[in-house]
Amino acid sequence: MKKELILIASSFVLLCCTNKATQSKLESIISKDIQNSLPKHQTYEPLSFSKVDSAMSLFIDTKEYKTLAEKIFKIDSTRIYDSLVYVDNLYFMGSTKPNSYKCAQYLIDEKKQINSQIENLKEKYIPHYIGKFIAHKYKCSTDFGDTIYISNYVIDDNLNIIKKERFPYIE
Repeated sequence: MKKELILIASSFVLLCCTNKATQSKLESIISKDIQNSLPKHQTYEPLSFSKVDSAMSLFIDTKEYKTLAEKIFKIDSTRIYDSLVYVDNLYFMGSTKPNSYKCAQYLIDEKKQINSQIENLKEKYIPHYIGKFIAHKYKCSTDFGDTIYISNYVIDDNLNIIKKERFPYIE
């Protein structure tokens, strides 16, 4: 019993030390990355880091989703352009174009079909472990004054940054 208790306690201590070492390594990688990405005249002041957590994949990062999202973007862009042209034609020429309605309906139907494909992809997608997640809040002095940012990082097990996002912090 005593040996088991010592084994459990030593495992717990080892796990805590490993987590602290991982946390400080990731913080160092992130700080260096931010400092290297800033222009020379800007300063960087770290404010806080989140605790390291597991990062899971998202279906929006798949090639299939990106392809479908691009198609939707093109449809939306076409619909906006066509609607502006249609309104201009009505206003300046006083003509109506029944084919415009057919084209718009075709685009609407195609978008519904693509959205259905996206929903199917979302339902079937199984997330998997991709690395470690850590968020960082920091202050940058810029030409326009100080700005606070939140950066989210995903770092793989080989300590390579595989994804990062930066957002201005708004209280």
